[in-house]
Amino acid sequence: RSNVRKHMCANIGTREYMDIVYVDGCVRATGLKEGRGSDNPQEFYEVMMNTVEPHYNGLSGTCADYDQCPAAPFGSMLCDSDRDGDPGTDGLNCGYGISGYGRPPGQVDDIIDCRQRTGTVGGAGVYPATNTHNKAGSPFRWTMPKFICMDYPAGKSSFEVTYTVGRDRNGKFGRNFLFAGVGVPPTCVGGSPSPPPPSPPPPPPSPPPPPPPSPPPPPPREFCPDPSEHPQGMYLDFSGSTEVVNNLGGYPGGEDLGPRGAGVDCISGAANLPLQSDCPCGCGCRCTNGGEVAPLNTPEELRYGNVGRIYDGTGKDPVVVDLVVTNITKYTPWSARSNGFHEGGTFAQISLFQDTTTTFRYAFKHTNTDTDATLEHPFEFCLFDLDTGPHYNNQPTMQETLLACGMESYFTHGPTTSAKRSNVRKHMCANIGTREYMDIVYVDGCVRATGLKEGRGSDNPQEFYEVMMNTVEPHYNGLSGTCADYDQCPAAPFGSMLCDSDRDGDPGTDGLNCGYGISGYGRPPGQVDDIIDCRQRTGTVGGAGVYPATNTHNKAGSPFRWTMPKFICMDYPAGKSSFEVTYTVGRDRNGKFGRNFLFAGVGVPPTCVGGSPSPPPPSPPPPPPSPPPPPPPSPPPPPPREFCPDPSEHPQGMYLDFSGSTEVVNNLGGYPGGEDLGPRGAGVDCISGAANLPLQSDCPCGCGCRCTNGGEVAPLNTPEELRYGNVGRIYDGTGKDPVVVDLVVTNITKYTPWSARSNGFHEGGTFAQISLFQDTTTTFRYAFKHTNTDTDATLEHPFEFCLFDLDTGPHYNNQPTMQETLLACGMESYFTHGPTTSAKRSNVRKH
Repeated sequence: RSNVRKHMCANIGTREYMDIVYVDGCVRATGLKEGRGSDNPQEFYEVMMNTVEPHYNGLSGTCADYDQCPAAPFGSMLCDSDRDGDPGTDGLNCGYGISGYGRPPGQVDDIIDCRQRTGTVGGAGVYPATNTHNKAGSPFRWTMPKFICMDYPAGKSSFEVTYTVGRDRNGKFGRNFLFAGVGVPPTCVGGSPSPPPPSPPPPPPSPPPPPPPSPPPPPPREFCPDPSEHPQGMYLDFSGSTEVVNNLGGYPGGEDLGPRGAGVDCISGAANLPLQSDCPCGCGCRCTNGGEVAPLNTPEELRYGNVGRIYDGTGKDPVVVDLVVTNITKYTPWSARSNGFHEGGTFAQISLFQDTTTTFRYAFKHTNTDTDATLEHPFEFCLFDLDTGPHYNNQPTMQETLLACGMESYFTHGPTTSAKRSNVRKHMCANIGTREYMDIVYVDGCVRATGLKEGRGSDNPQEFYEVMMNTVEPHYNGLSGTCADYDQCPAAPFGSMLCDSDRDGDPGTDGLNCGYGISGYGRPPGQVDDIIDCRQRTGTVGGAGVYPATNTHNKAGSPFRWTMPKFICMDYPAGKSSFEVTYTVGRDRNGKFGRNFLFAGVGVPPTCVGGSPSPPPPSPPPPPPSPPPPPPPSPPPPPPREFCPDPSEHPQGMYLDFSGSTEVVNNLGGYPGGEDLGPRGAGVDCISGAANLPLQSDCPCGCGCRCTNGGEVAPLNTPEELRYGNVGRIYDGTGKDPVVVDLVVTNITKYTPWSARSNGFHEGGTFAQISLFQDTTTTFRYAFKHTNTDTDATLEHPFEFCLFDLDTGPHYNNQPTMQETLLACGMESYFTHGPTTSAKRSNVRKH
């Protein structure tokens, strides 16, 4: 909207403040900078510029002011202002030309010294002396670049947002998430709506149905032994595929480029090998052939030929398709030699350098063409071996994360597996828990999965039977066992259980962790061993099972748990020709290495369906002629003049206004909140769980506080929700009075507040907030309801929803604590400040 865009500033960069990934209508945003409560905005004019309209209650300045060095000191720039609560630490960082000041705790100062410079310096501007919320003289950059707004489409009555707070050093604190609308009035549209156009004439009678099709040729017997059944759907089979192009992102890959150019031999960038940043095989390797590159005009893609066979259920020969992978954001491989096929050929893989994020598009194409192949049936796509590099001081390195959207569901092993097809479900095991191996968040068709356990290359599966159980069918090439075997203590030692097997490459470290009853062994580097000693126990012990002696991929005697619980599959709907996946690899201690992401289908044949399809039903008779159009509606009542001073225009859309709202219920997750519960129960006074205060895990006001009133709880039958009454006004563009709605927030996954007293309104009332304890993740549903009812209110026009003050707690050793992350899906777009703001309304963009 143009009335939104006018408040967005191209010169306010957000990249160093938020890490934002957007895929298929889903956004993940992570705060990067230290923040304090004093940074939190209390009015919209503290996060937007050019706010000259009266309803903003104030003006911080213009976009140019963001980069203007401060002049004469005032407010927090004064040396005697006791800005940080410790007058002894002001030092010289105050006065003319100083933007910002030190703010302990934490070790990262954000100060710009303009004293040797004049005029404009990027981000040096400060809030004016007219600011009444203790921000006068504080830098704009501590507040303005840390918000994100989502543009949701018409037709919604609710949406979901997942919040995560990272770990606190002391395990006692948490963060508050602020949210509101965009603070910009609805769009003004002209006059009353036009009458509907006349109905079109009835269509001509349908032609007679075509003759029934000829019977299909004798069906192939692949997958369906019953002659009356035929496969339907896609079978994704990398073992029968060939690499047609291996030049992802312009980095020639694979072990042998063959006719596409000279081979590029990449050596892992170990600590004793120099790195070449311009090496075509990636940042984590060096090239032994002097830097050979692919021939001119080689597409920058990774194409797997003949990888998919699409069956239509009639017995006809399948349509064969290629899979083409391209990077749609910047890509840096670790070793492009690894791109292509994983060892064995059953799985494909992509290499990614440490501390990078890349979004890849997977597109199905008709063989040897660039023509999209649309899949007419649902299909699965899986990612394997999601884990981390070595852990040091209980912190993972090179943690792998994926984000994918546009799916119908996902599945893994575990008690609640949601695999849709019965011939997939039979290979999933309820007793194989995945929670300690992957952190999975699913919201509105989007999944984010993060590996939690250390992994090694030897854990990587080479066949589907190494990640699934009960694989007795011949096409699986092997069998690891049944679900019960996953928990079976190993018997007589074999394979990697043998004490002289040199399992970890260092025969001197075997020690006593080998032989009968030992599942697993130490695997340096890293400091986390995963060993189960069954010697004092018999029978079943959760996760103690090992791969059988028949395994031919060096896994005999190794634990199932090192491989099986670390994959995730997505169920995509029919009608797609492509999808996107974003991969992230966390930081390596030495900055030299990376990880490989494995992917494939689900390894299960298509579903078998019965016989030839039935002939189409006869066409229905033509519809009767349309009735004459209704008379034009009566003119609307005189329109209110709110927002639209031009009498010929009326507001259209929703105006979300927390400043005019009331808390009807403040009992999110069953934790009574707010500063004063009023008629809903006695007040709960929560005191921050500072180091000298004991924590009470059963305190109803949250994990990060204690209750001064003995643990008062809400009255019986109080809904476990946070309801803001009369918060939204929905205008239909005709000048009628708006429909007024409530906003109801509920947690749909486990919720632990830091201090529930903070739930409700942020100071000032313009923004709402939710408190979340450190090291937790919760998904919340925001639902619009007709006032004082539980009836959904569907919004007939697009709307915006914004989240503010996305940052972190103090940084120590350059590592953030309590890092805030949000994940939201189902939107059309998002916007922030910055040169590429995508705010749809011009009256938002101008700010």
